[in-house]
Amino acid sequence: MHQGSGFLTTRQRRLAWIGFLLAAVQAPVSARLVADSSWLFSLCVALMVATVIIADDAARRRPLVRLTSPPTARLAGSSALCDRSPRPRVGFAR
Repeated sequence: MHQGSGFLTTRQRRLAWIGFLLAAVQAPVSARLVADSSWLFSLCVALMVATVIIADDAARRRPLVRLTSPPTARLAGSSALCDRSPRPRVGFAR
């Protein structure tokens, strides 16, 4: 089965992994060294980059779908396609 391609190129994917690893390592280090809660920003960045990597993985695992033209409707025998009855109006009552 042919796999679909993700929205990241190989280079972008590699940089995303490097960025994720750097941010994931930097968060606990800065939590130890800095008294304030600025390490949470690094954690949020790492989580956002991880979300992008997971979404790209999901797009890569999705099978390739070929777009085809819709099937033509048969002219006879299909009452649903030929029904010309008016549809009920949807809206507010006056």
